[in-house]
Amino acid sequence: KDKEGELFRGLSMITMAMKLKFVLTLVAVQACLGQQLEELEEEVPFEPFSVDIRAPSQEQHIEGQDRDVYSFNYNAGRYPQHTDRYHQESKDKEGVVTGKYGYIDPYSGDWRNVEYQDGPEGHKILFSDLVQPQADTPIVAAAKRKHLALYEKIAQEHAQIAEQMRRLAEIEEQERIRLEKEEQQSLNSQAL
Repeated sequence: KDKEGELFRGLSMITMAMKLKFVLTLVAVQACLGQQLEELEEEVPFEPFSVDIRAPSQEQHIEGQDRDVYSFNYNAGRYPQHTDRYHQESKDKEGVVTGKYGYIDPYSGDWRNVEYQDGPEGHKILFSDLVQPQADTPIVAAAKRKHLALYEKIAQEHAQIAEQMRRLAEIEEQERIRLEKEEQQSLNSQAL
């Protein structure tokens, strides 16, 4: 038993020594890293700065040209050398705007185009190959009817609740007025 106790004490001392070495190693590493960070901070001082950035004027006017007349167009895409939408528009001296735009339909991959004109007669679509909405399938139509019926049922229930709440508030107000009158009469009779 005595030998076992000595062995246990010996192992315990070795374990303690290993733990101490580990802690000392961590402290040394942390001290080295801290010193390196301080050196970096000294090497790169921070100095605030400001930059005055002014956007170039986007307006151009040529002498003798009507300011209301314009023309523009652009093509755009989601990545280089790829166009998936465009827009062209111009306005003449009479104030008539003519234009067209198009995009690639994400579902079919086909181009969808619209040509339009805005003038004294209002906005007119001159051409469009946009897909028109399709009629509901029988299943969708039935689901819509079911949803509408449920909505109406809930709306009626809420209307009834609102009416009950209104009547309850009216009764409470009448009761409050009655109690105030009774209290006032009681005070008046005590004063006499």
